[in-house]
Amino acid sequence: MAMDLVEGVLIMYSSGNLSGIIRIGVMLFFFFLCVENGICGDTGWWQPKASAHLSWQWQLNTGDVDTSFAVDVYDIDLFDAPESLIHELHAFSRRVICYFSAGTWEEWRDDAERFPALVKGNELDDWPGERWLDIRRLDVIGPVMKSRLDLAVSKGCDGVEPDNVDAYANDSGFSISYEDQLHYNRWIAQEAHRRGLSVGLKNDIEQVGELVGDFDWAINEQCFQYMECDLYEAFVQRDKAVFGVEYSGDPIVFCPAANTAGYSWLKKHVELDEWRIGCEEYLPDLPGDEDKDHDNDGMDLYLFIQGGRVAGIAGYAPTYGKSAYDLLSN
Repeated sequence: MAMDLVEGVLIMYSSGNLSGIIRIGVMLFFFFLCVENGICGDTGWWQPKASAHLSWQWQLNTGDVDTSFAVDVYDIDLFDAPESLIHELHAFSRRVICYFSAGTWEEWRDDAERFPALVKGNELDDWPGERWLDIRRLDVIGPVMKSRLDLAVSKGCDGVEPDNVDAYANDSGFSISYEDQLHYNRWIAQEAHRRGLSVGLKNDIEQVGELVGDFDWAINEQCFQYMECDLYEAFVQRDKAVFGVEYSGDPIVFCPAANTAGYSWLKKHVELDEWRIGCEEYLPDLPGDEDKDHDNDGMDLYLFIQGGRVAGIAGYAPTYGKSAYDLLSN
């Protein structure tokens, strides 16, 4: 609708109603308005597509990042990763996502002193030294998050993974509402896009349907374990990538289901060290994939999505179990 309005104004003011200089000025104004609000189609930032069937690696521990994996995307820590590491990954044609927490205070971060006590809430379960932030106070935490996004730009990150963006659903110590969370998450996405950064929605499953238009891709932990993966069809329907990880379960069960749904999935240790099992290893040998690397050259013969729903999975149900079939066909 917004795009139609912009196009209509451009046509009207380019039809000769105004002098040449004024007409050009009006056209430029609406062009930049269109770009600023992200409604112009080609955004200029990286937008990973579900149809690309991307492989990825997620390593957030403080050890040296293992760059030897032949994957499409690396997700690494914004603060811990040196700029040289990102340049190295780019040299191998890897896209780089940079992780930071957008919803919690972490006592070990370089900018920890920038958060006053009034925005620090309850501690996170099982994460000592980490507290929920009062995301309603954009006047206080907003400048810090902008600085983090600026750091991502300066280091050369292609995108960012803002974590802990579901305070409304947790015991944060603040009266954060569903609407408060939507506002904050959209603000984070907008600020990332202003800087030319791709941005992903981390977990926050209940708000996927309302935020799918604001984020370029999604990342999830354990949705197969908790039988919640069907909610991410909203991203696949828009050809937006869905990255994910399971910490338990057998890859022979969840990987074929993830591959068929168009998701990019991993089995990982919960510490998120270098160890990985990528679900690309569970793709069948395909006609047209002579090099047996399971890349995109034959993928369309196996994966095809119609209206966001998977067709043809029934043939795999006897092999991979009824639960995988139920998850994707109900």
